[in-house]
Amino acid sequence: MTAQCSLTTYTLMPYGGNRYHLRRVASQFVVHSFQLVDRPVAESDYREIAVNDYQPDGGLLPDAVLAHRVVDEQFWRFHSEVQPLCPQQFIDGERRDHLMGADPAAELAVKFGIGRAVVAAAFAAMPSPPSPMP
Repeated sequence: MTAQCSLTTYTLMPYGGNRYHLRRVASQFVVHSFQLVDRPVAESDYREIAVNDYQPDGGLLPDAVLAHRVVDEQFWRFHSEVQPLCPQQFIDGERRDHLMGADPAAELAVKFGIGRAVVAAAFAAMPSPPSPMP
């Protein structure tokens, strides 16, 4: 099964049982592969796992803060490597950067539906946490 959006092509291949291989191609240079296991996960467990991804000891993403979400039919992305810090909105395949104010954690919490304390802790765990905007 293959699906496309304006930015990415997704291909899902069954392994058998409840396991799948998902291949995401954003361009000829950016390819990501994931193994998915189709089974229910409690939202509280999912959030705990996501928060732990940012821990400096053993986390999968200890040096970055990432968020992706569809809001009002628009894809939004945040990646702390993009400076100045800005959530990115994609409209018809075009990226629009939105500069942030003095409290990036609060703004991201609202935009991505994540608790402010969680976002602030993710920023604090980075080797070089971002400084507040002027």
